[in-house]
Amino acid sequence: MSASPHSAADFLRDRVLGQPQAVLEMGRALERIRGGLTREGRPRGSFLLLGPTGVGKTEMCWAATEWLWREQAGEDWRLHLAKFDMAEFQDAGSFARWLGTPGGAEGVFSREVLRLNSRAGGVILLDEVEKAHRDFARLWLAILDEGRLRDGWNREIRLDWVFVLMTSNLGGASVARLPDGTPRELRRRRMLRQAQDYFGPEGVARFDETIAFTRLSDATQEQICRKMAQAESTRLQRRLSERLDRELVIEPPGPELLRFLRKEGYTEREGARRLRRVIERELGEAADDFARTASTFNHDTLSWTLEPRPREEVSAGLPARKPRLASLRLGIGDRE
Repeated sequence: MSASPHSAADFLRDRVLGQPQAVLEMGRALERIRGGLTREGRPRGSFLLLGPTGVGKTEMCWAATEWLWREQAGEDWRLHLAKFDMAEFQDAGSFARWLGTPGGAEGVFSREVLRLNSRAGGVILLDEVEKAHRDFARLWLAILDEGRLRDGWNREIRLDWVFVLMTSNLGGASVARLPDGTPRELRRRRMLRQAQDYFGPEGVARFDETIAFTRLSDATQEQICRKMAQAESTRLQRRLSERLDRELVIEPPGPELLRFLRKEGYTEREGARRLRRVIERELGEAADDFARTASTFNHDTLSWTLEPRPREEVSAGLPARKPRLASLRLGIGDRE
């Protein structure tokens, strides 16, 4: 493992917005673990990330993986992360699928750990860990305490080359309902109590770090929306240029469009998670409309606007307006 030359906290701060304390705690822990100051016979590092949905927990895991492996692996750093959506392992039969069965299929968890070990390590991300079947709780404790397990093929699967990161919404819903200004430590204690109900106090204590995330402020919501929309606009600029075989420039999304996207995409229940889907859908559809109608046009610089949506689409429950992509000078494919 060869980490980025930048400090972990500085690197994470650019990726995870609105969570300064969580970034600081995660950054310090990564630096400490990189220095080899952890106990042998356990995963390289273990983290429990607690908080409401859509506040940056999963993004923190991706950012930590990039910091740890980008310098060594370049653009292939993503291959050092194995992500499991634990909502897919809710039934009792999931345990066999996870570890495999004698004479049967290889376990999905075993396969991914062995793959990461062959690449000199990586990150195992267990997303929304509390949604897995209850039998998995015992497995988590064994992994954190011993750093190994025996799978359905009777192989010893060692985890001392990998980081184990678990995200959880335990307590997140109740914390999200607390009034603005509630001290962060009070929010953290409430989430920690529910985590202890699930893992047991001794289970939570086995993690190297338990990190609490808070709900996003209005200013952070705006910042995230701007960052996501600009990134998607840049991606669409590249794809449209390829599709139309013409070097195009798309101006950054303006304040009106950003307000629209934030209003349609951000909810307290889902946080920023839904926002990304809304931005990709709304801007993607506008770009596709432009590409299908603009076989020729008079200007290579395009801008985002909002226009009324057809009545039948509004009747079907869609927003009254929708984004539109147009060239700055009217040409074929632009509408008055």
